[in-house]
Amino acid sequence: MANLQRTLLAILLTTALHAPALANDTLATLGAGGLIPVASSAIAMESEDLVVSLDRITITYTFRNKTAHDIVSTVAFPLPALEGDDVENVPMAVPSHDKLNFVGFRVDQDGRPIPVQVMTQSFHDNHDITDKLRALNLPISVLDKSLVAKLSQLNPANQRSLESAGLIECDPSDNGSRRCWARWSTRTQFHWKQHFPAGAAVHLHQTYRPFVGGSYIPSNYSGVRTIRPYCGGAQALEAIRDYKRRHPERKDILLFANELEYILTTANNWNGPIGNFHLTVTAGSPEDIVLTCMPGFRRVSPLRYEFAEAGFRPASELKLMILSSHGRFP
Repeated sequence: MANLQRTLLAILLTTALHAPALANDTLATLGAGGLIPVASSAIAMESEDLVVSLDRITITYTFRNKTAHDIVSTVAFPLPALEGDDVENVPMAVPSHDKLNFVGFRVDQDGRPIPVQVMTQSFHDNHDITDKLRALNLPISVLDKSLVAKLSQLNPANQRSLESAGLIECDPSDNGSRRCWARWSTRTQFHWKQHFPAGAAVHLHQTYRPFVGGSYIPSNYSGVRTIRPYCGGAQALEAIRDYKRRHPERKDILLFANELEYILTTANNWNGPIGNFHLTVTAGSPEDIVLTCMPGFRRVSPLRYEFAEAGFRPASELKLMILSSHGRFP
């Protein structure tokens, strides 16, 4: 994930943005290597209301321009960096078949849709290889369904050149040809021009469908290693045992471990902390077990978990595991 011209300050950076996951809105400037987030000394995030489920993420923001003059900025929203090796070898559920907007991203201001642009780049070892791929008439995105065929149809010299550079990997196929796939990563960012009137509040609402990964807990396993990275302890282990007692019919897969991540720390690019931050996680069933390492996160109803804090400065990203009877990944 992943990828949001302040009042026009040109900043040239020598390294490109690495967007590891679905992320908060952040100010950006069109510097070297594409959209790069920059800190804002003029615009504050007064509130962020984040609602997360395995099917959809929605965020409602209130921003305020703290100056006496209007500001027109480019706001960018980075998506996860998608690795070619993962697309080839790891089952993943792509939320949408749209080649560009493959998470169904949408942003509204006061109920009116805002047109967004999409910037897609490919990188290998943090070097931008987008122009190199275009020169070979290859797709940029590792999600493009024609990519494997086009790589395999390259002339041998170009194929060997890409392979020796570590950009692709090839295996012989049954008919004597070579099947090749990408080993680069693709980064995508949505961006749009945003008007921040002097001294006024701006309300933005955005929604998209998240990538959900994970694994599963077999019926003959406690799940301790699966839940440990999400701070699952004795209470979570007892909840797993209790689920097993209630469902003796589940002989193979006891629970699916659905994992998702949302980048919070880009909020620190705005002026000051988030005035009021409110997180809601919605489970699909009262039997779901929701785990995260965020202190103060608590269950408030059978299907609802919450965290709220004023003056919130996120120090880490939100990482969630939802143990469920159904998996949201292939």
